[in-house]
Amino acid sequence: LLRSGGFEALSRQAGCSPAIVTDVAGVLIPGLFDAMRHFVRTHGGGDAGVNVLMNLIIDLGDGDLAAEVLSHDKASPDVGNVLLARLYPDRTGREDAIGRFAFESGQDRQLVGRMAPYAAMLLAGYLGPRITGSGASGSAGLKALGSLLDALKASEGPPQGPG
Repeated sequence: LLRSGGFEALSRQAGCSPAIVTDVAGVLIPGLFDAMRHFVRTHGGGDAGVNVLMNLIIDLGDGDLAAEVLSHDKASPDVGNVLLARLYPDRTGREDAIGRFAFESGQDRQLVGRMAPYAAMLLAGYLGPRITGSGASGSAGLKALGSLLDALKASEGPPQGPG
């Protein structure tokens, strides 16, 4: 996400500095990935849960989600808010997560709340094509795909990096 210009896009969409985005995204992106992992678990786990998540991402726009955030035009947060509502079906849970992300990043809750839908769109738009296969090419792409799937299927703990 960093190499694709994702942080600069989040800065532009949320109306804040790249330094603030770096602080918030360092907490927000892993938190959203954990929410996706929880979604997978609560929708059958394993391949079945991943399929439900991928169908949701495809229905919402798949790779176009990231493209919309990466655009130089102002993106609407509406689809990101729909995604957040699916990842955090309880409004209180969603608000608690935003508060936790704000606390952990040391940034304002309103700013984190403004950035969250765009970050969700960016993450889903990045993951969707890779997991559905349209973003994986060659052995490196397939290895990364396997790592993403394993991380989404993990039952607990933070996403595991290469190693």
